[in-house]
This record gives sequence, C-alpha cells and structure tokens, in this order.
Amino acid sequence: MPFGQMRQLISILIISCGLSSCDRTPDDFGKVQSMTFFKEYTDKFLESELLKYDYNPRTQYSLSINDTLVYRALLRKEDNQLVGVFGDNGFGVFARQFKIPIDTNSTWDRLYFETNSTQYKLELELFTHPSKIINSDTVKADIKTTGNYSIPKSLMNDPIQYFNDLDKEREKYGIMDFRKLRIGGIIEVNFSPTDYLLYFPTDIKIEEKQFQDFWDKKIREGEKLDNNWYYYKRERPLDNG
Repeated sequence: MPFGQMRQLISILIISCGLSSCDRTPDDFGKVQSMTFFKEYTDKFLESELLKYDYNPRTQYSLSINDTLVYRALLRKEDNQLVGVFGDNGFGVFARQFKIPIDTNSTWDRLYFETNSTQYKLELELFTHPSKIINSDTVKADIKTTGNYSIPKSLMNDPIQYFNDLDKEREKYGIMDFRKLRIGGIIEVNFSPTDYLLYFPTDIKIEEKQFQDFWDKKIREGEKLDNNWYYYKRERPLDNG
C-alpha cells in the first residue's frame, strides 16, 4: 500500500476510535452504563410505568401480584406481534388493562396479538388435560381450544404500542434487565451480566432477622452512590438463558 494511502487509513482509524470510544474495554461498559443511569435516569425510572413489571431478555415483561405471575408479555418486533402468557385469571387482568371487549371472566392460557391499519387480530389458546379411560387405563388427553377475534381499533387500547413504548424507555436507560425483590422493596437493575445497581428504599424494613443480616452485609459490600443506590460487580456473570 502506498505511504499516502497508509497515512489516510491510520487517520480514519484514529477518528473512528475517537467517535466510538475505542479506549473503553468490555469490562468497563457495564459500569459506564450503570453510572450514566445513576446520574441521569434514576428519578425517572422510579416513577416509570416500567416498575409495574419485572423484565429479562428471555421472558420479557412479567406482571406479578403477591409473588404470583399474572401475565407475561413478549414482543416479537420482527413480526409486529405480541404474545401473552397468562397465569390463573391473568387474561382477565390483561383484558381489563387494554379494554379488550371479550368476557374478562373467560380463561385463556395464551394470546397472539397482531395489528393492521384498521383492526386488531387476536388468537387465544386454552390447553386442558382431562382424564380419559382407555382399556381400563387412565390417561391424560391434551386438548387445545382456540378463539379468534377481529376487533376494530377504536374499541380497545393497543398493547403492542404500550410495550414498545416501555421497551424504548428501557433501552434509553441502558437497562439489560430489572426486577423487584420480594423483601423490603429492593430493586435490582442490571446493565451487563456482571454490573448492576441495587436500590434500597429510605424507609426499608425487613422483618426476618436472617434476611436483615444478609442485606446489611450486602449494603456494606456495595459502592455507595447515594443514600439509596449502590453499585456492584459480580464475580460470576448473570445467566438469563
């Protein structure tokens, strides 16, 4: 390669490195994301609709009440589709939330939801496993019941738009996953498989002494950012698979 072209290539690489932060190692990325979130977004996050849910990349948005799963909502962005997976009575909660004009007392296990310019298309599935007697043996049968609906857009709210908006907000904050812990209102927010923040409410109260000792130790181990937020780095990466 002629010397002039070599100099030009080196200049391009230097400029590109400056624009893309080539001095930032993969090990730094999660902490940089954590600190950016802490400095710019913690107040907005704590007031966000996101905290109605837990989120991880595999199961996506999960709504639970009293530690019992109500529903999961999974976006299939490439197909402009949403899949709902329901716990007991979960479909009724989902239907009321988005004003779906279907009997909210009905029981369904799964929803496939799509939209076009004029209407929403819903395919609902219910799986039952009744027992049958065959040649004096009791066996379980697998039966799938389906329901298909087309609903004009004016009659209900759009869950795809709702969860897309939440997902854009999550991505803006640089969050990989987050969850509300059962004890004390603590929130865990992960920014990489090893880097995460914990939020401890100001009025945190933990009833069980064995858990109190654990969380007191956890606070001491963290890097204190303010009275509520602490930074941590795992030795073993988080597995969301």
